[in-house]
Amino acid sequence: MPLPGPIGTRTLQGIFGNLETRKEYWTLKSRLNWAAFRDRNTSFSHTSTLVRRHRNRIRSIKNSQGEWITDEGEVKNFILEVTEEEIKQGLWALKPFKAPSLDGLHVEFFQIFWPDVKDLVIKEVSDIFESKVIPDYLNETLIALVPKNQRPESLNSYRSISLCNSIYKVVTKIIVGRLRPCLYQLI
Repeated sequence: MPLPGPIGTRTLQGIFGNLETRKEYWTLKSRLNWAAFRDRNTSFSHTSTLVRRHRNRIRSIKNSQGEWITDEGEVKNFILEVTEEEIKQGLWALKPFKAPSLDGLHVEFFQIFWPDVKDLVIKEVSDIFESKVIPDYLNETLIALVPKNQRPESLNSYRSISLCNSIYKVVTKIIVGRLRPCLYQLI
C-alpha cells in the first residue's frame, strides 16, 4: 500500500514515471536526433562532437600505486609506457606452439630464451607503444589454408590460420589486457 500524503508511491510515479521507461525514451530520442541531424553540419552535430570529445578525454588516471596522475603530459606517458612485467605477461599468455610467425619462430622460443632475448623484445614493444606505429616487418601476416577434412571440395572446407609475428601478438595481448577491465563500458 502506498504511503499517504504527497510523497506516496503513486505521486512519485506520476511525477517521474517508470525510470526504465524514461531512460528508454531519452535513449530513443537521442538516436532519432542523431539519425536526423548527424551529417548536416548543424550546431547539433558540432555540439554532439564537442560533448563526446569532452566526455572521452582522459584527464586523470591512477597508477599502479593508486596515486592519481593529473598532468596531461604525465597521463600520456603513463598510457604509452609499457612495463617489462606487462610484456612478459603478454608473452606468457600466448600458447607456445600456436602458429609460428613468418620467420618460423614459435612463442616458445621467446619463452625459453627469455633471459637472452628479453632486452630486444622489450625495446621492440616499447618502441611500438612510443611511436604508435607497428613497423611493416612486424605487421606482415601470412594466411595459410588448412583442410578441415580429407577431401576438401570448396573454400568452406578450409580453415584459415594467420601466421602473425610473435612481437605483434604480444603487443595485441597487452592492448587487450588494458582494455579488458573497461570493455563492458565500451560496448
